[in-house]
Amino acid sequence: MLLFFTGLMVTLYKFKHLISVLMGFELMGLALIVLIQSMMSEINASLVFIYLSFLVGTSCLGLSLMIGYVRMIKSDLYFSINMSKL
Repeated sequence: MLLFFTGLMVTLYKFKHLISVLMGFELMGLALIVLIQSMMSEINASLVFIYLSFLVGTSCLGLSLMIGYVRMIKSDLYFSINMSKL
């Protein structure tokens, strides 16, 4: 539940920024998945940690790829604007 509320607070804190909204949704989804799986059956703690680390790793990878893509678009845009001024 702490993970869910942390995700909710991250989402609501800076709602204008897309990255914080995505991170908040990721945290909330992560918390719900773990909660549902732990309610369905008794799971070993190691399996939960492996699953959590996999999800966090993939979300961080996706987030870093998205940030790199946005920076690439922004630098491309600045380059084209500066070239048009010449």
